Amino acid sequence: MAVLNVPKRIFAASIGSQSSVTTGAVTTTSGKLLVAMVFAFGNSIGGTPVSDSKSNTWTQAIASTGSGKGWGAMYYVANCTGGASHTFTFTPSGADFIVVVVYEIVGAATSSVLGST
Repeated sequence: MAVLNVPKRIFAASIGSQSSVTTGAVTTTSGKLLVAMVFAFGNSIGGTPVSDSKSNTWTQAIASTGSGKGWGAMYYVANCTGGASHTFTFTPSGADFIVVVVYEIVGAATSSVLGST
């Protein structure tokens, strides 16, 4: 199995004690892999709570996992629609201290990117 040395770039991170949080606007590149890691302090993370301003469809890679004092999940978009003023929103199941971090990964496949979890 070959190991892909994929450069990563953190686009944005936002935190706050609220019912949703949206990152600042960044420029992304169409056709790349976007990965979002989301965290909530006290509430589990249900469904697909990640959305963006370019109307990409986010897929759950790792379901909500954690305990009463911290939950995390991971979502991705392969072959994304990118562009200027791209923002990302995370809306957990309830108001909480929440974090969203989004990476653009260059050199990844444009489909079937999730091998296993």
